[in-house]
Amino acid sequence: MIKTSEVTLVFQGYVHADSLGSGATDGLDLLYNIKKSRESYPDAAIVVSTWDSIEFPEAYNTAKKLGIDALVLSPDPGGLPNIKFGFDSPNNVNRQIMSTKSGLDAVTTPYAIKLRTDSFLTSANLIPTLTEYTQRVEQLYQTNPATALRDYSPIVVPSYFSIDPMVYEHMAYHISDWMQFAKTEVLQQYWSVELMRYEDATYFENHSHLLNNDYRSSTSIQASNQASNNPRLSIALSSRYTLQDNQNTTAVANTSDANGFTDNTFRTRLAVEQYIATNHAKKLGFAVPESYNHLTDDIIADFKRYVARHIIIASNEQTGFELPKYNWVNDDAFMALNCLQHADWYQLFVSEQPISTPDTQLLQQAQSRMQQKASLALTQKDDDNADNGNSAVNISSSANAGLNNGNDSIVSRYPVR
Repeated sequence: MIKTSEVTLVFQGYVHADSLGSGATDGLDLLYNIKKSRESYPDAAIVVSTWDSIEFPEAYNTAKKLGIDALVLSPDPGGLPNIKFGFDSPNNVNRQIMSTKSGLDAVTTPYAIKLRTDSFLTSANLIPTLTEYTQRVEQLYQTNPATALRDYSPIVVPSYFSIDPMVYEHMAYHISDWMQFAKTEVLQQYWSVELMRYEDATYFENHSHLLNNDYRSSTSIQASNQASNNPRLSIALSSRYTLQDNQNTTAVANTSDANGFTDNTFRTRLAVEQYIATNHAKKLGFAVPESYNHLTDDIIADFKRYVARHIIIASNEQTGFELPKYNWVNDDAFMALNCLQHADWYQLFVSEQPISTPDTQLLQQAQSRMQQKASLALTQKDDDNADNGNSAVNISSSANAGLNNGNDSIVSRYPVR
């Protein structure tokens, strides 16, 4: 088992200097986040990587005063235009790349956890999560080297904002960047990416969007057929999307794009998470999208293989990760379907590994979710053909649908960087 002394926590990003030592539990007090994380990783080294423009109070202006092992200060590369049209906040992808790379460069332990400065860890469950699957693959390789993965060294990431490109948002390789745990050298390779160019950040100011992307895999169609007698989600497609929870209905977006409600809102060529993950995947030989909603059979197939071989998508319990700013995702029905959960990942993992006794409960959960998603996708397409986009869209969940209730606006909830 990995020891906490073999791990470095890399807190990267902006530091709210005026909140240091305030005891705020909402993520703004970096010292609180360090303290909470240290309770679970008592022997871990801690690195904070931020900007040299941050004006730390004199009481906290050195690593020693902060109670950490290293304070890394880098020049601020600045923000880019927002990833979507209609928003003014900057796209901070280059800030994230620089602070993460600089922080990881300061790591001397074999393992590292990259996390945001406004987040913290409440358990050391990342260690057994990574250990479980790496040991399993190592054992498989010893008994069946012809089919098992060699040199398996995955990155553990949260489920939320690890997007399933076959549901609402057609973004392959949108791997969550909130928190990541792996061997240090693996994370360094993952974050070995050039800063995003202004031309890519503003790509759709000069190019047309790929609208009405009705790409659907044959696997989803088969799953939908199996679930057709008892659909868990009722959809009627139109230019208006609505999240419906029992009798409470909230209008969330207007769009002319029938199959992806955000497909005509992006300014950037690739979402932040995609830009980083596709760089890593492409170096490993996987087919990647040219723009955020570019999907083909090859891209989807390689995306699934990449996730199965190089990523572990884990639940909140498996990570112990807390990000107060986005706690709403834990109870949001839309996000429960929009993101790949651990069971979804496990099904992909098993498809790549010759496991003789897989976890049948996880596979059943994955099958159930696949049926939900496929039914949603096909009903959207059928209603689009029938109504030409002129009827109301409702996403309703029954009591036994296995989804958390969410009453909030989808668009306003989606993080815009």
